[in-house]
Amino acid sequence: MMTHEGAVREHPLVKTSSKSNLGHTEMCAGMLGIMKCVVMGNQAASAPNLHLHALNPHMDTNAYPVYFSSEFVDQGKPVGYFGVSSFGFGGSNARGDIWARAQTGYMNTNPGNDLLDLSFNRICKFADLFHAQVVKPGKEPHLAKEDWEELTGDYLTGDPFEGANAFYCEGSFNGWRSTERMHYLEDKGGHAFAFAMGDTLMEQFRIVCNRFDDAIVFPAAKMADQEALVLGPGEAPAGYRWLVDVRDTARQGAVLMIIFSYDAATKQKRVTWEISQDERAKALADSLGRHKHEYQVVGSWNNFQPQVMRRSTKKPGAYEFEFRIGLYGHEEFRFMRDGDKFQTIYPAKNRSLTRDVPVRGPDHFAGEKYWSCIGETGDLVRLELQVAEGDITVTTENSAQGSKVFKSLRGSFRRRYFVYSQWTDWGFTPMGLDPRGAARVYRLEFAMPDGGPQSFQIVVDEDVHQAFHPELGFADQLMSPTQGPDAKGPGLCWSVDELPGSLVEITLNLATADRMETVTWKVVGGGQAALTY
Repeated sequence: MMTHEGAVREHPLVKTSSKSNLGHTEMCAGMLGIMKCVVMGNQAASAPNLHLHALNPHMDTNAYPVYFSSEFVDQGKPVGYFGVSSFGFGGSNARGDIWARAQTGYMNTNPGNDLLDLSFNRICKFADLFHAQVVKPGKEPHLAKEDWEELTGDYLTGDPFEGANAFYCEGSFNGWRSTERMHYLEDKGGHAFAFAMGDTLMEQFRIVCNRFDDAIVFPAAKMADQEALVLGPGEAPAGYRWLVDVRDTARQGAVLMIIFSYDAATKQKRVTWEISQDERAKALADSLGRHKHEYQVVGSWNNFQPQVMRRSTKKPGAYEFEFRIGLYGHEEFRFMRDGDKFQTIYPAKNRSLTRDVPVRGPDHFAGEKYWSCIGETGDLVRLELQVAEGDITVTTENSAQGSKVFKSLRGSFRRRYFVYSQWTDWGFTPMGLDPRGAARVYRLEFAMPDGGPQSFQIVVDEDVHQAFHPELGFADQLMSPTQGPDAKGPGLCWSVDELPGSLVEITLNLATADRMETVTWKVVGGGQAALTY
């Protein structure tokens, strides 16, 4: 395709074939072409055709804007589209397209991670994973009797739910130190696991198939809830875990039961959980024992290398640490739970010296936020971190600043949400709780100014690196699923276009399962809505 929406492509398509490598294969040709596309996508390059002794003299390629790759061809970018037109399994012509990013080779988009193993070892490993049986000559094939019921599985395709595969749970409940076996419960309709909630009343987990690092069952978002789409088994991106938060509904030691099941109605995998009084859940949680979590301080005095805090002998749930202020008379610090950067404890504002700045976490939104401590070089600073029943208290003490205490907040005040807007010259305006008492719903009213459409995002704690934003710039409401909070928001704003003087109410609804409806707005007075574009 040379032209799309007026744009003319100036470079040729790269064209290759799987048939020169594997043969004609008739009805398998399309699937083999997709397989070659996947391999090329992982390398961000075009694999060559086999060198042919003579080309078909009847092929007319004049003015045909493609490049036949008789050699390895670099794509020139780490992502791209790959497609195949060929026979499908039913014998009809079919078209398949994929988008891929390089995950191995010199264009690898996962710096610091191991390259994908695309050798025969990967085939052998997955053959073991699915326990494929090879039919020996002279033996009747297993499906010769056409017992199709034996093909029925909870995943329909991929792993059978029951059988040789085993599912394990790993998570923060034991510091990510080991995987624990899940057990199939008939009355729950899925594999179950249980553990006791720890001191923060927040725990993270994911599910592992057969204990393979690249056979992870994980959600489609970081720190996801029960509504998130379930992906895998596959290689999980960093931080893509489920987050259980029972700070408002349970106490430390409460037993949580996780169920991994298949929903036949929607044909999707489901991961759900609840605080349970089930005796089986209690027995499983008791068998794990109570994990003693560690807390580390991460500070500027040693180039931000984590150091384990000592457990207090005087206060339950308290951890202590001491350090001396360096040559610059200023040090910064924050904390981690079990050495996990996705369980960081930090202040709501960076380097703030005031006591009214609340404690945030443990989560992955810390960014560059640290507590600040000033004093004379060599001054001794004492830190105390106390964690119990989901409440976190940080105490600092030194001769220059005296004693300061910072505390986490409860309920809807655990986070503050601000509208980051064009009409305030990109200032921050706090959102209020829903006046009708709806949980996890926040609102803000503003008067529509002159000057045309106005852009905005919603950010957490006045931090533009924790922004809720649409997928595309200048989006109308209900046009794009809400993304974030994350640091990918620059240039991606919602656009409000109402009559000047209209009173507009912006709503942030964190309770809705439909991300299209997370951020909406409406005119509530002062005029009528203008046309939106």
